[in-house]
Amino acid sequence: MPRLLPSTASRREVRAAIERLVGDKQGSLRVVVATAFLGGIAEAGVLVIISKTALAVTKRKEVFALAPGVHTTVLQAVLVAVGILAARYALTVYGLWVQSRLAVRVVTEQRHRLAEAYVRAGWPTLQRMPAGRLQELMSGVAASSSTLVAGYAAWRSYGLNLMALLLVSLAMNPIATVVVLIALSALSSVLAPLRKRIRRVSHRAAVAQLGFAGECAELGSMGLEMQAFGVGQQFTAVFDGSIERVSRPALRAQRLGGLMSPTYVMLAYGALVTALGLATFASAGALDDIAAVLLVMMRCLSYGQSLQVSSALVNGSLPAIDVLDGAVTDLESQAVPSTGRSIDGFQSIRFDDVSFGYEPDRPVLHDVSFDMRAGEIVGIIGPSGSGKSTLVQLLLGLRDPDQGSVLIDGTNLSDISRASWTALSSFVPQDPVLLGTTVAECVRFLRSGISDDDVRAALSAANLGEEIESRPGGIHTPVAQRGSSLSGGQRQRVSIARALAGHPRLLIMDEPTASLDVHSEALIRDALAELRGRVTVVIIAHRLSTLEICDRIMVIQHGVVKGFDTPQRLAANNQFYRESLELSGIAKET
Repeated sequence: MPRLLPSTASRREVRAAIERLVGDKQGSLRVVVATAFLGGIAEAGVLVIISKTALAVTKRKEVFALAPGVHTTVLQAVLVAVGILAARYALTVYGLWVQSRLAVRVVTEQRHRLAEAYVRAGWPTLQRMPAGRLQELMSGVAASSSTLVAGYAAWRSYGLNLMALLLVSLAMNPIATVVVLIALSALSSVLAPLRKRIRRVSHRAAVAQLGFAGECAELGSMGLEMQAFGVGQQFTAVFDGSIERVSRPALRAQRLGGLMSPTYVMLAYGALVTALGLATFASAGALDDIAAVLLVMMRCLSYGQSLQVSSALVNGSLPAIDVLDGAVTDLESQAVPSTGRSIDGFQSIRFDDVSFGYEPDRPVLHDVSFDMRAGEIVGIIGPSGSGKSTLVQLLLGLRDPDQGSVLIDGTNLSDISRASWTALSSFVPQDPVLLGTTVAECVRFLRSGISDDDVRAALSAANLGEEIESRPGGIHTPVAQRGSSLSGGQRQRVSIARALAGHPRLLIMDEPTASLDVHSEALIRDALAELRGRVTVVIIAHRLSTLEICDRIMVIQHGVVKGFDTPQRLAANNQFYRESLELSGIAKET
């Protein structure tokens, strides 16, 4: 069969990609190929029967030679053709069923593979991932694996159909068939540069599509700001620029892909005309065979054209698979270790000369050392950009120090299993994002073992119980995507309930009362105060009234701990804290 993929190296790449995608389902792919070959043989037989039967009817022959030594009547030939057509249809339908199931399984497995790699990757890797990238990888890019498998199966099927037709044609008229084979081989060489160009342009189009998805996700998340600042026209200009940038490589890929079919048809028809002319000259008396060859060769052209289309489809899909594999490999290389020591509680947390920076030679935290006791309520204050959030990420185990150690009862946090530490700790972010399900599921957050009673208790502790229970659905009230049907304060309190529902031993809160009114803040403070002695609570807050319940308060400035003491001593000894109290209007109360 003629080589219709770009080159030997590219064919190896395609086969390697197919082996990775199909895995242990090679048997299904072989079934697709086998049914295609048998279907091609059947189709070739039907074409020969049709051509020779038509000539027999034209010549008014009752009996005619269907093949050397095989004579039949017109009625018998028609019945045989009908039987072969029925068998070919059954083979085709079965092959398509197997191919469809295989393609769906492949894209499903790729999505599972991507999801697992994403979930296991560490927070630094996830934080670097551009907005919208996961969505595009899961949807468009992963779907390309199905396109690649379907295109490859089609390429193999069309190729085998073409081979079957050529074998039958070769048996009837070798000269014309040999000319066509030579012409098809020449076509493969002529079209090879075009296919390579399609591959390169398709890769650029796939990368541009990922970037476009990220830009759309970023702009789509800023609808409120767009309206508030009145920059709708400017947003339109940014959108237009992104659309143009992604359209150009897509247009080039479409144009080049579209050239394959007409170019092939033009060259192939020229080869067929030449072949038929030579065959007629060499076998002038074999009119029946020439008619059959003509019909078979015309069908060969159709399969050859389909081969070019499926070849372009394979080459166009392969770059997306390279992008997907690269993304999964990157995520897997940054997977959080699943091993480590298991613990069921702790008595102390210590930062021992911890330093950390997001960029080399630019530390955010410098030689931070302190101790926290179990059951203590600790506040953290400091100017914006002083390293408070970074300290929290280190405490949660989301990042590892560049220098020094985070010790839990003397054990390095990096040596404690991730599952064990997340079971003991919980977090309330400043800008919470909720699942778009129900209030109960938002609080439960996919964790088994949290009952509806636990959900209600957590909502009550977060001062949201009565508001939720007053709704018709109670805790099973639906919540819109990202919690958009709730107010900002309600989302914050649901987030607090989510953190409390798991009965954590360490609760870390980043500006937990920033979206709450004064009354709700007081109730949250009372709820947190009741956790003293049972839960270690760490609160980052700019609103100092939130920190009135703290046993000790830490002051961080420029990545350095400038003070860590009781509120009374800190007010007497730390200038930043004292000035903050004065600016808050509560200095006299201390």
